[in-house]
Amino acid sequence: MVICNSLMYYYFLYDRDMDVKYLWWLHDPGIFYENLDKEILGNIPKDNLYVYAAGKIAGDAVEKYVYGVKAGQLLYGIQDVPVHKKKRNKLLEFAVIANVQRYKGQDILIEALKELSTKELSKIHISIIGNQNSAYALDLKEKSYSLAETVSFIPQVSREKVNEVFDSLDVLIVPSRVDTMSLTAGEAMQHHVVSIVSNAAGISDYITNEIDGLVFRSEDPTALAEKIRWCILHQDQLAEMGDRAREIYNRYFTMDIFHKNLISVVKEVFTE
Repeated sequence: MVICNSLMYYYFLYDRDMDVKYLWWLHDPGIFYENLDKEILGNIPKDNLYVYAAGKIAGDAVEKYVYGVKAGQLLYGIQDVPVHKKKRNKLLEFAVIANVQRYKGQDILIEALKELSTKELSKIHISIIGNQNSAYALDLKEKSYSLAETVSFIPQVSREKVNEVFDSLDVLIVPSRVDTMSLTAGEAMQHHVVSIVSNAAGISDYITNEIDGLVFRSEDPTALAEKIRWCILHQDQLAEMGDRAREIYNRYFTMDIFHKNLISVVKEVFTE
C-alpha cells in the first residue's frame, strides 16, 4: 500500500501502478483545487484508489473535483503535550493562529472589533499570529491602525512557542471563510482553551455553542463581535468551558484515537 497525505500527489496518482493499493488522505477545501489541472483531477483512475478526508468539507471538495470518488472519513490526531496554564492577565487574551491570508478571515475579526465599544476593547487583547508576507496582511495592518492598543501582529512562531501561547490564552478565534478541520482549534481544545469558530470551519460541527465553545455565522463581523462580547461578559465560565473543550479532544483527536481509526481504515482497504 502507498499512503499519500497531500492533494499535490494528484498528478502522480493519474499515472501509477494500478496493481498497488493507494490510500489518499486529504485535508484541503475546494479553493485549493481551483488552480490544479481539472482534466487530470477529474480522470484519475479509481482502481485500487481509496480516498479519505479529514472532515466533511474536505470530503465534499474531493468528491466535487475527482469524478466518481466517494470519500471516507479519517480525522487527524494531535500529539498531546504537557499543559501549564498560566495565571490570567488583567486583559482577556484572544488569538488567531494562522497565516494571514484572506481565506483565514482575519479581516472579519478586525471589522468585528470595530463594532465593540471603547470600554469593551479596554478589557481584551488580540494576537494575530502567523506568516504575514502577503499584500492582504499589509492591507490588514493598515486597517487595524485604530486598534493598535488592542491588536498585536506577531510573525509565525515555533511549535514550542505556540504551546506557550496556548498556555496563556483565554480564547482562540478561527474566523476562516473556509477551513476543513481547524488544527489550531483542535490544539486549543487539547490545552483546555475555548474557541470561537466560524461555521465555515468543519470543526464547528463538534462544538456545542456556549457549552464547550462558540460558533458564529461565517463572514459576519457583527456575529463575531457578539461572541467576543459574550466572552467578556462570561469570563468566569471560560475555564469550565475549556475543560469541556478538552473532552472533545479526548473523544476525537488524540493520537490513540487516530491510531485506531487509521488501522481500521488500512484493514478495510486490504479486505477489499
